[in-house]
Amino acid sequence: MRVIRVAALVMAALIATSAAAELPAWMLQGERITLEMTWLGITGGTMVLEAHQPAGESTYRIAMRARSSAFVSKIIEIDDRFETRIDPDRVTAVLSTQSNREGKRTLDERVEFDPVAGTARRWKNGRERDPLVTPAPVMDTLGAIYFIRTLALEVGRTFTLTVQSGNKVYPMQVAVLERKTVKTELGRVEVFVIEPRFAEGGLFSSKGKSVIWVTAEPPHTLLRISSELPFGSLVASLTKVERPWAGVVESSRGSGGDAKPDGAQTR
Repeated sequence: MRVIRVAALVMAALIATSAAAELPAWMLQGERITLEMTWLGITGGTMVLEAHQPAGESTYRIAMRARSSAFVSKIIEIDDRFETRIDPDRVTAVLSTQSNREGKRTLDERVEFDPVAGTARRWKNGRERDPLVTPAPVMDTLGAIYFIRTLALEVGRTFTLTVQSGNKVYPMQVAVLERKTVKTELGRVEVFVIEPRFAEGGLFSSKGKSVIWVTAEPPHTLLRISSELPFGSLVASLTKVERPWAGVVESSRGSGGDAKPDGAQTR
């Protein structure tokens, strides 16, 4: 019943890597990726990821929105939004927000990172929580999605990144398992098959195997996510890529403390 939320968490938690020295050209040009999510062969909704640097702003923006399909919305309507702001010079997260609307359930979270102090303030549903130790460079799980794509991926290599999720900070690892040719929306392409591995703990450490496919050639476009969950197999598959892309910035629904949410969101 909560396929879209699970998919959003899968999407955000699957990928981790070491921070790159600088943002690559394709990220600076902007990108918008659309994926269709299916569960047990049933279309559950769509997931859209956006990345660009808003004009006149110092931070780089990554956003994700997951919405239920018309069929699923008859049971429960879901609209989950996530946003990450990155310092492009330090290549580290400075702000993370999420706003979830799932039927009658709502959740708003906001994390403000201080790269110099190596700490982060966190709010949940408007109430400040205990601060976290987050030595830079650090990413939230959404930001990690993009940064694995900046690396020189090779079969057999493993990359690690410090990742914040909720009230935890995880040493996440991603292993490049194999390279193969598959048929996708982009035609027949060479892909890397990647598996996330948590050094300790983590969202999916005991909940089945998850893998992702990215194109073997840069910019390592995200093609597919599959996750074996207790209630069945969940798959998100690419349907559209827009590159270059520039979005329209609007106010985030995320909340926290006295600071005003300034994160943009997918329309």
